[in-house]
Amino acid sequence: MIAAFWTSMVDWGAERLLDLGMGKVRRPRMAVVTEAGRYAIFDLRRARPRPLAEGPVEDLAKERALRSGARRPVEVRLDGKQAVERVIQLPRSGRAYAGSIVRHQIDRVTPWTADSSAYDHNPVAGAHDQVRLVAVGRTYLSSIVEAVEAAGAKVALAGISTDPIAAPSQVDLLQRRQAGRRKKARRIAAAGFASLLAMGAASVAGTSWLHWQAVQASERVAANLEMARQDLQAARARSLDEATPHLIASKVASKPMVILLDELSAGLPDETYLVAVSVEGNKVRMVGYSRNAPDLIQALEATAFLKGVAFASSVAHDATARRDRFEIAAEIEQEERP
Repeated sequence: MIAAFWTSMVDWGAERLLDLGMGKVRRPRMAVVTEAGRYAIFDLRRARPRPLAEGPVEDLAKERALRSGARRPVEVRLDGKQAVERVIQLPRSGRAYAGSIVRHQIDRVTPWTADSSAYDHNPVAGAHDQVRLVAVGRTYLSSIVEAVEAAGAKVALAGISTDPIAAPSQVDLLQRRQAGRRKKARRIAAAGFASLLAMGAASVAGTSWLHWQAVQASERVAANLEMARQDLQAARARSLDEATPHLIASKVASKPMVILLDELSAGLPDETYLVAVSVEGNKVRMVGYSRNAPDLIQALEATAFLKGVAFASSVAHDATARRDRFEIAAEIEQEERP
């Protein structure tokens, strides 16, 4: 569990560094653009791309311009008509887990599954809670990459032709560039967190402390519920005077929790279930599995007793359960007492 907690922390730190633009990769000097069954090769070393060669796609593997530099890295732009572009709305606080959310949406918004497609995403300018998804069939991508590399070049990244060739591609369907940037960001994040851990022993217990807190909170919830039932039964058994309702209201501090648990059962979508619920003060943390984890934020925010609903960790697919495992944190709306 400690290893999983550490991995989650490093991934989170790496995503924050990538959001800040860390590790930008130098653009290749040459680009190959395919469109309408033809290809065009451009020299990118100038401010304005200069055409070098063109021809039918079936002759791409024989293109001499790609042999001029042995294994020279090139940028490929695939025919935009062969790609699918979608804007995906992220839940609140979902930017840190955009990769998991996008992968979960592939088979819903494209003709392919996540395994049979090549895809990438980039933030939508001016919209913090939206990302642009670009996907193509993996077979089509492989055919173009193989042709370029057969000609003697090396594909460094792959975008689509509808993006301006004069600007660097915002997506990499091969995800090689992203993998290199993410690896570097993870190294920096790991070193930073290791330094913080060395300066304070409070985080050493990490996941163990969270687990202990969850167990303790669950036990307190059960004890409070039992106390509430006993107090309510006693209240019904005796004559209620004018002061009795106030006495019960002061003793049964967990009464809203009974309503909360009922509300959670009614508010969760189908094929969603919880495996753990922990409460500390007015903070609640839920762990469970769902076939549609990204929609849970909106569903839980619609309840009358929760606010500040957000993912507490990344959404991960569990192959055994055939669902996404989620962890959500929220605050309980407290009722005003007379």
